[in-house]
Amino acid sequence: MAEPAQTELTTLAETLMVGRYATTAGAVVWLYDYLLTFSAEYHYVWTKKWSLVKALYLIVRISPPISPSYQHPL
Repeated sequence: MAEPAQTELTTLAETLMVGRYATTAGAVVWLYDYLLTFSAEYHYVWTKKWSLVKALYLIVRISPPISPSYQHPL
């Protein structure tokens, strides 16, 4: 029979692994969306002059991959 401490460690390891899988899945979906819409983004955003709207759009568009929520706990 497994010790309670070992069972808790196993549960913790499984929880961390599920969290990593969820984070990775989210990152893959974000990257897929980014790649699908990049040509339109280039046409409508990158070729235009700088404005407040363009700056805000780029902040929102670029911030997910550098967000602390994408950091792994270990």
